[in-house]
Amino acid sequence: MSLVMSRVRAIVREEGFAINEAKGRVQRAARRQQVTGIVVNDKVSVPREDLRRIRAILHRAKSGGLATQNRDGHQNFEAFLRGTIRRRPHR
Repeated sequence: MSLVMSRVRAIVREEGFAINEAKGRVQRAARRQQVTGIVVNDKVSVPREDLRRIRAILHRAKSGGLATQNRDGHQNFEAFLRGTIRRRPHR
C-alpha cells in the first residue's frame, strides 16, 4: 500500500496540490467512504444520520413551524435547509 500512496503523493505534487497529512487517509472499499460529508462509495449519497436528522426537522416543523427548529441559529434557516436537501425521484 505504501507504493500506491507514494505514487498518489507524487501525482498530487505534480498537479500543484498538497496533501494535509493530518486529514488524509486511506478508505477501504468495505467501509463508508466519506468526503466533505458526502458518502462516495458506489454512488454519491448523504449519510443516513443526516437524512434522519433532516426528516425529523421537517416533521417537527409541520406542527411547530420552521423557526422553532433553527437550534443552531442559522441566519436564513430555510435557505440552509434548501441547500442541504437535494431533489431526488421517488422510488
